Amino acid sequence: MVALEVGPQHVRLELGERLRLMVAGSAATWVRHTRGGERRRELSLRESRLWPARSFPTGDLAMWYERQPGQVERLGGVRSVAAFDSGALAAWSALDRVADELGRALAPQSGGAVRAVELGRGHHRVLLVELAGRFIVYARPLFRERPRRALEVCSDGALVVPGRQGDRVARFPSRAHVAVSGDRICFTGGDGGLVVSLWLPWIAVEDRQEMVRRFADMVEPAPPEPDYEPRTGLRPWASGLGRRLPAGAAFSRLRR
Repeated sequence: MVALEVGPQHVRLELGERLRLMVAGSAATWVRHTRGGERRRELSLRESRLWPARSFPTGDLAMWYERQPGQVERLGGVRSVAAFDSGALAAWSALDRVADELGRALAPQSGGAVRAVELGRGHHRVLLVELAGRFIVYARPLFRERPRRALEVCSDGALVVPGRQGDRVARFPSRAHVAVSGDRICFTGGDGGLVVSLWLPWIAVEDRQEMVRRFADMVEPAPPEPDYEPRTGLRPWASGLGRRLPAGAAFSRLRR
């Protein structure tokens, strides 16, 4: 069960019976009920951000917290109702409404994010945060506990790659220059050479393909599909059906 209460000065979210979030101004409290009792965390939102995220493709709802700039953690979440359960459609619609209202209520704490999407399962989830004109990818590096900023994809084709010596900027020219290659998402330049490669072995190929689709649509929206015109019945001279045989042709075939 998911419950949301939005007041003039606070937001209260319950994700099932075990998770609860309370936000008031620049402070938040995250409560998790376990067998050992209640665990409470105080979260500062003065310089940090808080994002409700929907998972791909299941539509689960989860809360992500930017612990420090460039580093995020998943606080917890709730799964959507399975497709074959009774009342699944009504439950999905209710979760969509809660997620939309929650996103609007937490807009001041989101740092201007349009939406957030999580991909993958377990401890290796990837978080994709969409802001105006760019995506930020948070992925877990090897031997690290929490996902970190791994790449920024901008609407003008710019790519921002974090590094120890600072950010590196590259560019890809169009939607045709980003694709999935094995465990990687590869961006190529106008000459076809590789400019940036993002290694994401922890998520499924369908997740990587979804990320590529979003990146491609941001830098160059997909062209509209042509209108479909239903084809009329086949004409006799186009298909060969319905043609009249020459006189005597049927008898000559019978004689053979």
